[in-house]
Amino acid sequence: MQVKGKDISAFIILSALLITLGVWLVLARGKIAQPFGMDPHAWGSAHAVTIARSFIQRGFGSRGIPIQNNLPPGNDPDWYVHWPPLYYLLLAAWLRVFGRTEAAARVSALLISLAEAAALGLVANAVAGRRAAIVAATALLCLPVFFSYSMLVTGLNLGVAWMLLALWGFLRASENHEIQRGYKRAGIISLVLGILCSWEPLLLCPALLAAAMLQRNRVRLRLALAMFLTGLGTVIGVLAYYVSMVPRMRADLLGTIMYRAGFGYQSQSNIPLHALADQAWYQHDVVSWQRILQCLSSRATALGQMGLFCVLACLVAVLWPDLRRHKAAIAVLSIAAVVFLLWLPNYQMSVAPLAEFVVLPCLLLLLWPRLAQSKRALEMVAILAAPYLLWWVLMANHAIIHDYELMLFAPAAALSIAIVLTSGAAMIDDYFMRGWRGFGYLVLLTALIASLYSARNVSPDPYLQRNEAAYGEAIRAATPADAIVLSPSPSMVPLYYSERHIIRLVADDSAVDRVLPEVQRDFPGAPIYVAVPAVQLQSWGSGTPGLTAPKSAFRRTLAHCKPAAAPAQVQLVRCQ
Repeated sequence: MQVKGKDISAFIILSALLITLGVWLVLARGKIAQPFGMDPHAWGSAHAVTIARSFIQRGFGSRGIPIQNNLPPGNDPDWYVHWPPLYYLLLAAWLRVFGRTEAAARVSALLISLAEAAALGLVANAVAGRRAAIVAATALLCLPVFFSYSMLVTGLNLGVAWMLLALWGFLRASENHEIQRGYKRAGIISLVLGILCSWEPLLLCPALLAAAMLQRNRVRLRLALAMFLTGLGTVIGVLAYYVSMVPRMRADLLGTIMYRAGFGYQSQSNIPLHALADQAWYQHDVVSWQRILQCLSSRATALGQMGLFCVLACLVAVLWPDLRRHKAAIAVLSIAAVVFLLWLPNYQMSVAPLAEFVVLPCLLLLLWPRLAQSKRALEMVAILAAPYLLWWVLMANHAIIHDYELMLFAPAAALSIAIVLTSGAAMIDDYFMRGWRGFGYLVLLTALIASLYSARNVSPDPYLQRNEAAYGEAIRAATPADAIVLSPSPSMVPLYYSERHIIRLVADDSAVDRVLPEVQRDFPGAPIYVAVPAVQLQSWGSGTPGLTAPKSAFRRTLAHCKPAAAPAQVQLVRCQ
């Protein structure tokens, strides 16, 4: 097929998207059937699938409230009221049809990630045109953090996809200086569905309110206010339902909110047995400025070199609209960025990022005539970045612990890349000779696609071990189906593979003594085991009291309880 000269840019852009999809799916294929525990933050995947499996097993018996454990439920089930329920219900329906396997769960996450890229394309098309939309979708797929967490089984990815659709509905509903009712309903419904999957989409609403006030757009202000009130009502309604159905979880819910906001976990006396694990877990990793700086360093790496450069370029373009008259400010900002990155703890400064910051002022000055035409798109970058920034402000401890939350920022980074790449291709057309824009797209998009390989350099999740799946399978092989197992592991991976009811973070003999009477009361007549991993737990929490558990911590329990036959991965004793 012969492509006309004027269509060469569109042909290259569309080809880049198709090539990216092909490379992306080929790289993802090898990860689909891997056991949980082999990929970053697999704890979250095992957690989500365990909750979905509990919905399948209990049906309406759970009253729509997530339960994060296996049968038997006991007198006081392991309720999980920290996140909304819709994603787990949808995942349960998917697994009921396609099978309760790692592959089926990851395929669902893969499809959600592709839907998120398409939703970003709709938003980019509304503010920057069709070519920028295709480049934005391609850029999102190429971001190292997006590829690394594209198959993470979590409600965040689906929540972000609904958030982008809500933003698209907002833009379409208010584009003609009067509210279009159909798009308004679509935007509000998408926002509610996103919040029912994950809380983060609510944070889009303050950004829309602020943008509408700065633009003095009364139509958008009314629409943003309606969306914010509806979203806030949704959050309050879900939490009120949780507390009304499970009153005993009120204290645990409050303590968790305080901890994730960075204030530390407030120990409660009257909380259910399973929430004791939260007390042990939440005593650590309290937010500090040093940890924030370390996390910003790792997050910058996960955006990739091109992603970080484009985000900074758009940031400078927003802060200094009349760029050519502020050369000194640009130089100062670039030097400050280099100093900041050099000062960050544990940041390995290489020649490549240093070169980017040296070249940044020159490139911005060249790009400015084209960036100036992207004011609407730059405003959208700020709106898309706001939820992640607000999440850091409101839930700093959670943002520090869970680096997958950077997925909330990924659409803003991808749109930044689209703005800079399309402006760069147009700059090539301006400064060389007309007709070279297609060549510019070819060079820039090739560099973008090549960044997919840097996804392999994203650090693995430090909270997991490769042997956790084997530890869980060993428990399943050595215990009856109605067994209650006390385990020192904090992870959900053994819980998922064991298919047994596990009380987590029982870290030593004193913890066994404290928990055992409550377990006997909640599970009368059930066989109770203590399962100690054959290898000392040594991933996260190394040196942290209560979060590592060598066999010596269970010396008395192992000596006084009845030994049980078990595979080599676990030392098992029966306490009742």
